[in-house]
Amino acid sequence: MEEKKNKEPTTPEVKTPEVKKKEWYKHGWGLVLVILFFPYFLIWYAWAKSSWSKNIKIAVTFVVAIVMLPIMTAIVNTDVEQPANNKPNSETKTQQNAETKKEELVVIPKYEIVKTKYNVGIAKNEQYYVLINPVDLSNDAFKTQIKAIFTDLAKKAGKPEFGAHIYTDKEVLEYSYDPQLPYPDGFSATQEQIQANVAYVKSMGSKSETTLIAIYNGGVVFGEARASKEDEAYVILWFPSTFTTHPTVGKYIDSNEKWKAGS
Repeated sequence: MEEKKNKEPTTPEVKTPEVKKKEWYKHGWGLVLVILFFPYFLIWYAWAKSSWSKNIKIAVTFVVAIVMLPIMTAIVNTDVEQPANNKPNSETKTQQNAETKKEELVVIPKYEIVKTKYNVGIAKNEQYYVLINPVDLSNDAFKTQIKAIFTDLAKKAGKPEFGAHIYTDKEVLEYSYDPQLPYPDGFSATQEQIQANVAYVKSMGSKSETTLIAIYNGGVVFGEARASKEDEAYVILWFPSTFTTHPTVGKYIDSNEKWKAGS
């Protein structure tokens, strides 16, 4: 008899139940994204995940589009109009900065009002005799500084109608304000004294050529002795004691420069 072969016992197969993968929008981070982008998520979910009818999907898409269109339009308009609205402010700020820098660059030089005359001429204006430190005559930058002084005088006077003489030599200033000779003039003066007086007058005239820097005349038409507030009534005379032929300052002598202090 043939021997029966022993059959090995077989282990029944156990099927492992399939675990469904959790959708991304059901995770915590997914819920955050859903909340942030809900309109877009709703459209995606309607067409990709839901079992809704086609009509419902179309209706959902249409409603979301109607709601989002005004919002997107407002955002686009804001982005486009923002530079245009800011342009005037930007230009204004630029202009203000430029004016501020300009004011910072023009430093008012130190000056002293040594003498003042009142009720001068037809306009009855004040006339100031001003002393400043010597200026650099190698270029015309000093003109800006002199105008800064005239502007400051106008602020202090509260008006541009006044006269001002700017000197860099106090002796010449005082002589111009009240010409006093070193010796009495007249029949009692000796020949030596007369010659000394003449030499003094000449020296004052010579020194004033480069030390009387400018005269501002405000409120009187120069050469007509007529009070006025017309533009021609406000002028600056540069180095009025000499001529254009002067080797040092002649190049700075122009015709009367129309300029109004404080304007």
